[in-house]
Amino acid sequence: MSFGKVCVVCGIVLALLASVYADDHEFVCSVVKNSKVICASCNNYCSDSGITCDSAGKIASLNWPSAGIESIPESIGNLTSLTELNLNGNKISALPNSFSNLKALKDLNLARNAFTEIPSVVVGLDLEYLDMSGNAISSVPSGFKSLRALGLQHNALSAINEVCGMDHLKYLRLDDNKISAIPDCFTQLAALKILTLSQNQLAMIPDLSALTALKELVLDANSFSVFPESLCKVPNLEVVSLGANKISSIPESCDEENNIATLNLNQNDFVSFPKVLHKWKHLKTLSLSKNFISEVKLGKEEIFSCLTDLDVSFNELNCDAVDDTFSKVNVVTCSPYSEKPAPASSENPVPTSESGNSSVAPAEWASWKTALIVVAAIIFVGAVISLIVIVVKKNSMRSGYTSIDG
Repeated sequence: MSFGKVCVVCGIVLALLASVYADDHEFVCSVVKNSKVICASCNNYCSDSGITCDSAGKIASLNWPSAGIESIPESIGNLTSLTELNLNGNKISALPNSFSNLKALKDLNLARNAFTEIPSVVVGLDLEYLDMSGNAISSVPSGFKSLRALGLQHNALSAINEVCGMDHLKYLRLDDNKISAIPDCFTQLAALKILTLSQNQLAMIPDLSALTALKELVLDANSFSVFPESLCKVPNLEVVSLGANKISSIPESCDEENNIATLNLNQNDFVSFPKVLHKWKHLKTLSLSKNFISEVKLGKEEIFSCLTDLDVSFNELNCDAVDDTFSKVNVVTCSPYSEKPAPASSENPVPTSESGNSSVAPAEWASWKTALIVVAAIIFVGAVISLIVIVVKKNSMRSGYTSIDG
């Protein structure tokens, strides 16, 4: 068993023993006091065990991702000084009632487990960061009052109305769900800075101009056929991503002053360059790759004054003409479809190290290492057996000589 695995197993044992001792520092010390694997003393924990303590010696964080954990014991409730718990990538489907005792807990990561709902014992905690992405959650409960960041991507959500009550929410990730509408009450999320909703079923959004703190909005891989005009009215919005939709134009009315600096419109249905964008005074990065644009016609007055990075690769453009038109842009990326690079395949050469030798994948090296160890062990055992046989034979011969002399 590897050093890391030993530490993780020992860590789980420590949590199971928590219920025996009123003080978590006491129970940890009693188990690992003389253990060279985890610690040399009560205040020196092995970092690979995933345990860190505060200045008072209380357990402050547990970090046990991908440890094969299927359930959490009731004794977890004894860790009343716990502020951070990471159980990402395990097999947990429920939490014990004692979890509600973790009043100091601020950061909880339960991503990539087997939850079908957000446990009620979590709602009552004073959490600031909650990640439950990669589960099978279909609804969001009400009651979260202090959350600042919520990750629910890769779930089965279709309705998100209950999110509206999270007044302190700054970061909300809802990618890869089944959401077909953003409720109007989202305008109540006054603190929201980043909202991601890619890979859903959205075709329109409400007026979000009241979200004065919103800086970044990601709506890739939805069902938009029209550029949402209301985005131009969000006062401090800087990054907009609408890649992999069906948008073919940007409304002329969307020319008023806005703060959008980065705009991603890759993989849409544009057949002509959206000239209205030259009126966007703060636009610095524009991506229009993989559309159907065949030409760029701009008048002398239609100058992109702030644009520094333009990507129009994989369209139907004359790249020389593009370079001439955007000669003042620092970086212009333009490649016709005929030059589209082939996808990675088994025919591609194996990446090499700086010395020129082919790199070996960790898993492959691990299997070779195991095989070498097994072979070495077999040779060693064979040698020992051979040595024993030789010794036995010599003793037998000596016994025979003794009997003859006698």
